[in-house]
This record gives sequence, structure tokens and C-alpha cells, in this order.
Amino acid sequence: MGNRSSSPIVASDAHPSSQLGGLANIPSTAAPGPAYGGATLEASVDAIMAARLDSILPPPHKHPLCVFTASDPLIWALETFCRRNISSLPIQVAENDGGSGNKYALLDTTDVMAFCCARAAAVKEGDDAIQAWSSEFIQALVQTPCMDVVNFSAMNPTLSTTHSASVLATTRSLLSANAHRLLVYNDDARSGFIEHVVTQTHLLQYLHAHLNALLLPSNMSPSGSVASLSFFPAVSSTRRALRTLPASMRVCDAWTQLVAWGVHRAPVVYGPDDPLPAGWPAELRVGIFGAWDAPPVLLRAAGSKLVDDDGGTVVSAARATSPRDNSGSRSPTSNSPTSGSRWGTRDGRATPDPPSPGMLPVYVPIGQVARPACVVDLDDSLASVVLALATKAREVIAVDGVSDPVMMATQGDCIRFVLEALDRSQALA
Repeated sequence: MGNRSSSPIVASDAHPSSQLGGLANIPSTAAPGPAYGGATLEASVDAIMAARLDSILPPPHKHPLCVFTASDPLIWALETFCRRNISSLPIQVAENDGGSGNKYALLDTTDVMAFCCARAAAVKEGDDAIQAWSSEFIQALVQTPCMDVVNFSAMNPTLSTTHSASVLATTRSLLSANAHRLLVYNDDARSGFIEHVVTQTHLLQYLHAHLNALLLPSNMSPSGSVASLSFFPAVSSTRRALRTLPASMRVCDAWTQLVAWGVHRAPVVYGPDDPLPAGWPAELRVGIFGAWDAPPVLLRAAGSKLVDDDGGTVVSAARATSPRDNSGSRSPTSNSPTSGSRWGTRDGRATPDPPSPGMLPVYVPIGQVARPACVVDLDDSLASVVLALATKAREVIAVDGVSDPVMMATQGDCIRFVLEALDRSQALA
């Protein structure tokens, strides 16, 4: 794209959430690039891993980004997370003088979860706890700028690279920083605009397309079972045994527990007396809950009333649209809402009618809002599990019976498994 007077990065419509088996949602930015599904198995491992990012990602105009400014209110980001079916947003930190270009940071749903827990913890238990998740809390969502929440969780580092970086360098950068995504600049981090946010999903789709060739040097077959290939990470001094949440735990308590554990999500176990959400398979009694669920739950909590500075039309938080989310209508360098925006400005006042504690979404059991887990069998092939992680879910769970999760592997674990196999084969060569 090159340096331009105005950025072409605007919001775009997301694809509907994945409905395959009721599995976890995948962001629209996970759309397969040109290489996905068109594996060239004859290519060497070195050539596969040396591929440039811009050769495996769709052209920037096919999936334009939604970019926020540092001063945009957090509640705009929550609404965009939901509408775009994404879990992270680029935040424009500053436009430097001297021609050094725009700087960006990443705001993640895990940051939102940690921020909300910290706000609520500042309010004592009892009657005041209701206020923590009602009017005062919703006002904080309206008045808090996005930049104040960036990496609030200390689990969301902002990494960047250029579109000419290799797949191998990118995957190693993500794994070494325990990151889930990385900003891709059209030139470099000091000049130019961001073209993409490359995610673990993008990389897994590419790796799955070349899985046969990547595993061949280590004498592994994608048709082998995940048990025989030791796919699931083993418990060690650096990795704890799988921790789960009971379906009866309240949403606010579950978020607090996840933040204390330093994780993004955890399996939810449904006991024999715990009701399953509508539409779930009767035989599935394992769900997943975490930071991804924060935006929709918080918007439902905020969904009573929001009023703009002039006391204008009262709008529903769940139905309003961020001005950053109107495709083609915003420049990411503008700091003020569009004229006639249905949202109040950053200094807008929130005037919700707090429901009773039992009605607030943050007080309901997580079993009511959790998503069905992507459950796999230890006899399933590696290829089928990698495909599930690349196209259906962010994590897969192996269970004992129907409701006892015993192991979980994330997209990051899967990428690490492939790279470790490559490293072992190179060491033996």
C-alpha cells in the first residue's frame, strides 16, 4: 500500500460465527489465504516455512481492519468485538512527527476481562457489589479510553512484523512471547500502515495445508492418533494439570478465577443436575468459558440505557453501533464520533436501570453462557484435530466419559507441536 495521506483501513462485515457442531467462534480475519487448502506437498520444508506472510494472507482490501484511536471509549470496542466476531482490535496510539508513521497497540478481550475484574474488586461485597456491575460500572465502560485497557491483563503483548517476514519467523515470535496475534505492517513498524493482524488461526490453516510435508522428516504421519503422537501437552514443572470451572459458578467469579490463574479460558464441567443451554447436544456436558465471552456479557449488562451528552435519544447498548464500525465512513486518525452517532461521546453519561442481582448477566451461572467445547477422542487423527483447531475452535478438549475433561490443547499448543517436530528432525539430520 505504501505511505498515504489517508489510511484505507476501515471496518468490514464479519462472517457469521461457526455453527459446525456448535463449536467456538473464529474471527472473520481467519478467512483462508491463497495457500490454505491448496497444499504443495512436493515443496521442501525450508520452502514452506520460508513463505512470506503476504503470500499466505488475503489481500488487505479483502479483509480491511477496524482500527480505533487511543481515546475511543471502551464500550465502542466491546460492541465491535461482538459485531465483527473478533477478539482483538488495533488501537492507534499516536501519529509520530518526522514521517515515522503511525503506531499501534492491540486491545484484547482478555484485557477487558482483567480490567472489569479489577474495577469490581475495588467495590466491597454486599449491596455495593451490585453497584460495581451496574450504573457506576457501565459509566466506567463509557468513559474509559481504550488505551487505558491495552495489555491490562499482562497476557496480550503487542508484537509487530512486516509483510515480508517468513512464516517460520512469525510463528517463533508468537510462541516465544506467548502471544496470539501479531500486527503486520506494509513496510516496517516505523513507517507505513498495518495491513493485517496475523493470528494463530492463519498460521494453523497454512500449516495444516502442508502437514504431510512438515511431519515427514520426523517420521510422523498426520493419520496417526493424537495419543500415539503425544499431541496433548504433558503436565510438567512449567505446565499445570488441567483446571476446570463448575457450571454453577457465577460469571464474575469465573472471570476473577481466570485472571488469578493467568489464563484466557477454561473448560466448564456440567454436573448431572446442571441444565444445559438451549440447543446443546444432550450428550455433551463440557463447555468452554473465558475472555471471549466478556464483550457480549458486558453489553447485556449495559443494555438498559445510554444517553448522550445532550440528553438525546436513549439507545440500547446491544443495538447501537460504534462509529468506528461503519465500513468506509471513518478514518482511523479521527478522534471524535461521527455526526449523529447513536453512542454518546467518551464523556457521555450512562443511566441504566439496574436489574436485581439475579438478573445481571455477570451474576448468572457460567453454565448459562458458556459455549460448547470442541471435544476430541484420543484415537482421533492428528490431521483431523489440527483441522478442527484451524477452522472450528481455539481449543480442543479430550474427555474421560462425557463430562470429565482430562486434557486441553490450544491453537498455540498445536503450532508448538509442529515446530518442535521440525526442530527434532533438523537436529537428527
